Amino acid sequence: MCRTDRILLRLVVRAVAGLWFRALERIVTEAGPGGFTPSDMTLLDLSQDEIDEFENDLA
Repeated sequence: MCRTDRILLRLVVRAVAGLWFRALERIVTEAGPGGFTPSDMTLLDLSQDEIDEFENDLA
């Protein structure tokens, strides 16, 4: 791979990453108020109180 190809690849990767993060930010922003429930976290064994505590700590 020549230098120009590596530069273009790096630019494309940065552009895609930027779009990805903007999409994630929009999803989070548009989700609005509310939070997670235990059914949202099926791989974890957390109570609603524990989830609320995590959300409060990270807010």
